[in-house]
Amino acid sequence: MPVVAMLLLAQGPVGGGVTPEWDVRKQVELLETGINRLLPVLTAADPAKWSNQESAAAYLKQWQSCVSEARYLLLSTQEFHRTPEKLTAALDVLFRLDFLQAQSRSLVDGLRRHGNAAETAYQIESTLSQTAESRETLRRHIQDVAELREKEIEVARKEAQRCRVTLSQPGVAVPKPPPAKKQ
Repeated sequence: MPVVAMLLLAQGPVGGGVTPEWDVRKQVELLETGINRLLPVLTAADPAKWSNQESAAAYLKQWQSCVSEARYLLLSTQEFHRTPEKLTAALDVLFRLDFLQAQSRSLVDGLRRHGNAAETAYQIESTLSQTAESRETLRRHIQDVAELREKEIEVARKEAQRCRVTLSQPGVAVPKPPPAKKQ
């Protein structure tokens, strides 16, 4: 490996490095635990059980969406736990968590106004607020991995350019590929 490439790789990722895998896994486990606590609370918030059935009908699809998204989020966290280096898995968890939080805010509002379930609303809010540290660790991890990938691409680009310059100089012999082995 050329000296330039080794020096760039030795510097590490921009911003001090990628969040340690053990820390990311720990936060993902905490997130999974929180979502596992949230699911029964969300299930109990069923608008069909609300005292004001006219208002409850307006929240039914939203409630179903929250319950489904919480289940999908669990599946996404399990996949991310297996492959924390994959940006797509990390982004899936982050986007699902953000969507669940946004949907839950409106459902919590409906619970307080029309469902006579202030305690359930509080439990949903409390459980989701406990995911803040996990969400921030995940966001930092995504940013760190993206910066690392950008740096790796830049190193590869510079190395490719160096090779092009070297090979385009007169008198440089281009190595021929070895002949295919006969079987």
